[in-house]
Amino acid sequence: MISFAFTEEQEDFRRGLAQFARDVLRPGYRERAGKTEFPWDIQRRLGSMGVLGIGLPEEHGGSGVEDPILLGLATETLAEGDVNIAAAPVQVGLIGSQLARGSEAVRQQYLPPLIRGECTVAIALTEPGGGLPKAMELAEGIASNAPLTNFAVLQALPLIAEANPQTGLLMESLMATVAQSDKEAKRRIRAFLDRKTAKVKPS
Repeated sequence: MISFAFTEEQEDFRRGLAQFARDVLRPGYRERAGKTEFPWDIQRRLGSMGVLGIGLPEEHGGSGVEDPILLGLATETLAEGDVNIAAAPVQVGLIGSQLARGSEAVRQQYLPPLIRGECTVAIALTEPGGGLPKAMELAEGIASNAPLTNFAVLQALPLIAEANPQTGLLMESLMATVAQSDKEAKRRIRAFLDRKTAKVKPS
């Protein structure tokens, strides 16, 4: 007969995470959910507990063995304390498994800090077969931006997102002023004010 019971190792893992979810995550859930700051302290603790390395290469700090049951167990147990934090193991696992197929340079650069909880990743999904057209559309839009606009998007926005509201507003104002000082940006603003630009069409 097939047994669907957890192994003793899985139960030990679950009990440890359950205590973490109950004692650490649950008391601060509402406060974290109401903030825009990323909870790096929690992310690093998950990394130190081995939660972010499930199924990822052992030589980069992961468990080395694919274990979807353990990954699901981690997510479900963490959700008892914070449903947002619970997404971290799956998010890192999904992206990490793709990075693990990259070059050694890519694996060395991204996997260890991901698994340690020192950085995080984003994931974007499209309809089946629609990835390349959407990527080209986004790339064309980005390439048409004024250079300083792209600089602001890539360099300033991540800092603004992690800053407190007062500092973030100041940084946003300064970056907007710098971006608008670019000659190409000035030309485009003038064209917009003179109604010489094409009308924006709904997508």
